[in-house]
Formats: sequence, C-alpha cells, structure tokens
Amino acid sequence: MPPFFKKNFGVTLIELLIAMGATVIISTSAFLSLSGIPGREAVVDATLKLAADLRDVQFRSITQDDASYWGVYVDYGGGTAPLYKLYSLTSLPANSYRNKPTDPPPNSTLEKSISLDPNLRFITPGATNNLVLIFDQLTGLPASFTNFNCGSVDDVTPRPIRIINTNNYQGEVDIYCSGRIDVTFAQL
Repeated sequence: MPPFFKKNFGVTLIELLIAMGATVIISTSAFLSLSGIPGREAVVDATLKLAADLRDVQFRSITQDDASYWGVYVDYGGGTAPLYKLYSLTSLPANSYRNKPTDPPPNSTLEKSISLDPNLRFITPGATNNLVLIFDQLTGLPASFTNFNCGSVDDVTPRPIRIINTNNYQGEVDIYCSGRIDVTFAQL
C-alpha cells in the first residue's frame, strides 16, 4: 500500500514532550501570577478600610458629632504591629504636641483602634514621626498635620499614607488640603 494511504493513530515521543513542556510552562506562569493575590487583597482591604475610616472621621468633624473635632493617629509601628486610632477631641492640641506625637492628643477620647495585618506596614515619604491628622469642624479640611503642613486649600499636592506588604504591593491613601481623600494601588 502506498505511504499516503497509511493512517497514523498516535503521537510521537517528541510531540508528547513538546505538549508536556508547554503545559508545565503555562501552569508555572499561572501559579506565579496567582500566588501574590492573598497579599494584594490584604493591602487593598486595609487601604480601603483606612480611607473609609478617614472619610468617616472627616464627616463626623463636619457634622460636629459630640461637638468635637475628630482625628486619626497613625502609628508606624516602631517595633510593634502598625495601627491607627480614631479619636474625638474637644479642642486642637498645643503646637508642642504637633511636633512630636507619641499617642493621640491628651484631650482626646479614643473611639476605635485598628491594627494592620502583621504582614503589612505603613510608610509615608519623609515622615519621621507618627502621624496625627485632625479635621476642622464644619469644613472638614485638614486642620492639623504633624509630618507635613497644608499651606492653603489650593495646595494640590497629596499627602500620602501608604500601606505596603512584603511583596512590595502598595496601597496609598492621598489626603489633599482641600479635604479630598483618594485611593490608589501599585506594584513596586
């Protein structure tokens, strides 16, 4: 019988090795791309929670909930788990406190304390101290920053609070002098 009538019912060893190699390459790349998802989700969750808490504190200050100012204290975690605290206070703290905060202001009432996942940490460019942010009554504008100052409402430079994980996936909450609060995410 001529060779062109001959039917082949099988695969050669080389075809089988090529198919197995392609399968290994595809499954390895899928595994590597999916392995960072839990870490990213933790960053996204923590960043969105922080932004929601900042907006809530800002709203409480605007509505003068309990006739108080409202603020956030961000503790960068110097040796302990990073956390942030939401608090109310009856008056703005003295300038001496604003320069070196170690805890929420003395005349404040702690409302809630939130710890980050142990694999996450706060970073803020140029920050050497923990952060105290107090929103002004009625306007909701940032009334007091420790690590950076708001010159005027027209200042469009964001003041970032970054949350980063061990894989360098980063969430950022940007606070503007106009009172706007934005959220962004990036892989470093």
